[in-house]
Amino acid sequence: MLRQYRILVAEDSPAVQSLLNTTLKKAGYQVAIAGNGTEALIIHEEMLPHLIILDLLLPGMDGFTFCKQVRQSSMVPILVISSLSGNEHKLKAFEAGADDYMLKPCCPEELLMRVQSLLRRSYWNGHQQSGKSIWRCGHVEVDFTNRCLRRNGEEVLLTRTEWALLDELVRNSGRVLTHEELLQRVWGKTYGSETEYLRVYIGRLRRKLGDNPKKPRYLITHPGVGYRLVE
Repeated sequence: MLRQYRILVAEDSPAVQSLLNTTLKKAGYQVAIAGNGTEALIIHEEMLPHLIILDLLLPGMDGFTFCKQVRQSSMVPILVISSLSGNEHKLKAFEAGADDYMLKPCCPEELLMRVQSLLRRSYWNGHQQSGKSIWRCGHVEVDFTNRCLRRNGEEVLLTRTEWALLDELVRNSGRVLTHEELLQRVWGKTYGSETEYLRVYIGRLRRKLGDNPKKPRYLITHPGVGYRLVE
């Protein structure tokens, strides 16, 4: 059933292109390769991939800009693979719209694990997970049946990762979820210490909920512990 999934690889290194192409096709995925950001955007619009694997240091349009361009019209999961190891690069990628981040050189087994995790999350039925159809609080409404967030009656677009994080928080509203709990439930069992992921995504959710980061109404930070959604 994996052959139904289309993956766009935006990478300019021929060696890495070859490795990713071989690894993904062997696992049963359909693969398209783009050597620069502009070409990747064109393929994205034509192919409508289920997932994008993205290098940040693309010639011409870099990966950060590519992410922002894609996020204007699509919530497709984006897995960054990069030689940039600093936290500032990771945070910048997440702010631009990336869903996950791997350092080069990539272990093929871990790459496939993360691809599978993102694809599962992409088609996760939040209604079944939450056991409720609509959650309302103030001017915010979370519709699990249609998997959407509305603020003041207007729909607000969420990425797959934002939706998965919001779903966990709503299902456990009133309870403090630790950093490790959220990371493992949303990103996977191999995560647990990447608190910067949560900081970026909580910030994004606060903006979309209309929360004041200095005095939040919905998403409360418990320093050194985790986060709590209040009704």
